[in-house]
Amino acid sequence: MSANKVLIGGGTGFIGQNLRKLLSTGGYNIVNVSRMPGANNVSWSTIEKSGLPLNTKAVVNCAGQQFMDFTKSWTPGFKQNVQNSRIYTTRALSQAINESNDKPKVFVLVTGVGAYEPSNTVKYDECSPTTGTDFFSQLLVEWEKAANVNPPVRLVSLSSKQLSALRNAENLEWTCEDCRKESPHRKSFIIPEDDDDDTDGIQLGESGSTAMSKLLRDISLEVKKAVKMELASVNESLSSWWIKMDTINATREILTEKVKDLEKKNMYLTNQNTHLELKVNAMEQQIRNMEQKQLDNVLEITGIPEDKDENLEKLSSKLASKLNVEKRQASMVKRLKGRDGKEGVIQVVLQQEEQVDQWIRAARTETIALEDITPNAPNPEVAKRRVLLRRALTKANKTLLWQAKQTLKETYKYIWFQGGKVLARKFDNDKPVIIRSSCDIDKLSTQKYR
Repeated sequence: MSANKVLIGGGTGFIGQNLRKLLSTGGYNIVNVSRMPGANNVSWSTIEKSGLPLNTKAVVNCAGQQFMDFTKSWTPGFKQNVQNSRIYTTRALSQAINESNDKPKVFVLVTGVGAYEPSNTVKYDECSPTTGTDFFSQLLVEWEKAANVNPPVRLVSLSSKQLSALRNAENLEWTCEDCRKESPHRKSFIIPEDDDDDTDGIQLGESGSTAMSKLLRDISLEVKKAVKMELASVNESLSSWWIKMDTINATREILTEKVKDLEKKNMYLTNQNTHLELKVNAMEQQIRNMEQKQLDNVLEITGIPEDKDENLEKLSSKLASKLNVEKRQASMVKRLKGRDGKEGVIQVVLQQEEQVDQWIRAARTETIALEDITPNAPNPEVAKRRVLLRRALTKANKTLLWQAKQTLKETYKYIWFQGGKVLARKFDNDKPVIIRSSCDIDKLSTQKYR
């Protein structure tokens, strides 16, 4: 008996380990097909190249990626591994059996019940057609197709429920061909009970032996024990996961409440921030108005180049004479420092705000060139340059006025500064629009042109 070899694919797995232990106690010489090296191990590549070991009397395939592994994500790659680890190994063993000169007596394939469409009312037996409508049913169909062995090798395809039925069927006769010829002809089919939901049938070949029948019964017992242990482990894992899920759900509810509280606080802070922004904008506007108020009586003159020996009071007096305004209105004259190499403007501080308007109105009716007020022009071209007058503006108002002119020049006909405010008007008869900030410019730029 010790010369009889049993080749087990996937013998290092949960079921395979227990099956090896069982068969070893029965006096069988076990050879394991594995990817890992070791005593009494052969590799899958060796099976494909060299075939079955000598004196192999039975082949059992338990190989397959564990699909109830909660540490693995159910990705397309994992599903492909589940499929390949079953179909390719079964196909390799079938090919080795068919090519062997000393063929084994039986090929046992432990599959499953996923080939049938799930139903609460339909009963299935081994003659029921497979559906192939989902991943598991397609897997079972292709898996069993891969177990294509030629006679006289007997093919046995077992599921866990069938193994249980075989063990409990005391009157089921598994006999050799000679015994069957001498006994009354009878066929046996394993039909699950009404409450069974595992419905694969068992397929028995035409030939066999008493030793192989005993081997199959032993396998059924061991596989049933292994399946029970595996299911117990799975149930324990599921219970643990359910406890974790309950904890996660409770934590999620707590976090949901906290998120709601944070959303309320965020809404409150947002409203507070908006209120503060409005207050800050109002205060900034007041400060800008105060700064501009200090410049209401200040006039700026541009177009006069800076000269190291220049007399600003004399220049302002000549300009007043050209404009026919009172010379004594100017209380102070100074030149501001220019930026980026540009000449600075001349500021004339007048006694009253109305005098600024008087000078500007006079400049609109009188064209004054640089040569009219100073003989020190650097060249004739500069001497013809026009001298311009304008109100003095704060830096913020200058920037706002420039932005308004650049943005609204295509839609607004007039854009100017008056009374401490930037004003804009589309048409001659329209009411002027006050521009207080860049936000007002953006709003006006998005309005449709009428």
